[in-house]
Amino acid sequence: MGIEPPPRVWRVVPRAQRPTGPAWVVGQLVHQAIRRWRFPDAPDFEAFLYPHALEAGLTDQAEIAGAMREARRLLERFRAHPLWAEMNAAQRWHELPYIAADDSGINDAGIVDAGIIDVLYRNGDAWTIADFKTDEIRRADQVVDRIAEEKYDEQLRCYANAVAAQLGVHPRTMLVFLN
Repeated sequence: MGIEPPPRVWRVVPRAQRPTGPAWVVGQLVHQAIRRWRFPDAPDFEAFLYPHALEAGLTDQAEIAGAMREARRLLERFRAHPLWAEMNAAQRWHELPYIAADDSGINDAGIVDAGIIDVLYRNGDAWTIADFKTDEIRRADQVVDRIAEEKYDEQLRCYANAVAAQLGVHPRTMLVFLN
């Protein structure tokens, strides 16, 4: 379920009707910032994001600036939310890889699932998995449909099972829609 596709190598050709850059690039920029807990108030924020925009394949300076501007907007929104303060005060693990294996013979390695958890954090004895999404959702009633369509609930269940198997605790899980 959580296995990521291999990285694509390509150049993103700018389009005039896309002043913010491709949504998937914005998502990557946001994830890189969260992974390193870097936010727009950092003096080197633009310099930090710039190589990640290039690595994603952006070449047009206006589109790079637009993608960084949109990432900044989403990160500022998160930073203003009480969840940021909760996570900031917690012990955190970012981009945590996992592999769930068994002896069922599903494949030669016995791997059932593998993936990367955006953030696992602990406040006291309470463990939480936060999975960040940058999908654009315009209405609250679309959230449930998007979760089912993209199987985000199954993804979180896999993450929770992996954490429970490793730590012996059942974490709270949450999807954090930034857009």
